Amino acid sequence: MWLLLHTPTITSLILAAACGLGSSLIPYASDMIALRWIPAEMFGTFTSLNLVWAALAGWLLLSQELQPNEWIGIALIILSSAVVSARAASRSSTTPIAAPTE
Repeated sequence: MWLLLHTPTITSLILAAACGLGSSLIPYASDMIALRWIPAEMFGTFTSLNLVWAALAGWLLLSQELQPNEWIGIALIILSSAVVSARAASRSSTTPIAAPTE
């Protein structure tokens, strides 16, 4: 209903398209590139860090206040990611990872 009364400008449509691409295409492409270089188990663990990056970006860039329980959550995510990554790395240290093929 709001769009019927307020016609969007070309600039706002371009910015909306850029936000859409930036929030979906770029992360998807970077994930696909990362999957070529690291084991899938470690990749799954690293994706849990997206929540940490989002919280830290809100805190640093938008001056959002994080509560103590949110800081504890961030610490637990980082700790669990480090533990799982260390275990996966120790298991895969005996089997070499093949270089990606083009």
